[in-house]
Amino acid sequence: MNTLNSELIAYLKSRGLKLTTTQKRLWQYLLEHTVDAGYMSLRELSERAGVSEVSILNFCKLVGSDNYIDMRERLRY
Repeated sequence: MNTLNSELIAYLKSRGLKLTTTQKRLWQYLLEHTVDAGYMSLRELSERAGVSEVSILNFCKLVGSDNYIDMRERLRY
């Protein structure tokens, strides 16, 4: 499990938060394509995951990333 996934799980548990349908779709895509997603552009991830670019940027904030580039780099480890 990479850093992003373990951090997200801990964050959600600590806050008792639930993901929206769009966030679940994105997270599921990231779980299944972690290595590839770490090298995708924002547009490419948006198209492949079936979510908007804005949803991805909001998800970045949810998982504690400063921006998409930060989250993408975290997916690589």
